[in-house]
Amino acid sequence: MDEMHNLPGEAAAPASVARRSANRVAMTQGSMRLSVAAREVVRMAIVEHADFRGWDVRAVSVRPEHVHVVVRCGEEPPHGAMRKLKAWATRKLRLAGIVSRARHVWTERGSARWLWDAAAETAAVKYVLHAQGPE
Repeated sequence: MDEMHNLPGEAAAPASVARRSANRVAMTQGSMRLSVAAREVVRMAIVEHADFRGWDVRAVSVRPEHVHVVVRCGEEPPHGAMRKLKAWATRKLRLAGIVSRARHVWTERGSARWLWDAAAETAAVKYVLHAQGPE
């Protein structure tokens, strides 16, 4: 997904070598792989923060290199919810002593989109829970 590919029923943005390359150049630190312990901290942080805000987490998959979340977040725009969840998870990782204050944990961006109907939500939950493959 990107700003040009985010409407209901529209195909996702095609894979882009140029976009991937630009993202790598923008990185100021090497990529981070989340350990089993770190993944559990992130998962719990997402669930706790969503509960704090009254959001309904429908699915979470914390992978070694990325995270997928399907959450009903009311009027909060998807990118705002993503920023808040990333910030909360980072805080919890730091409190657990898993990452230092200087360590960047997440990329600047991420894919966040509205799920416009029940079918879209069901498909997203199925993807997050069952289509990730082995770690």
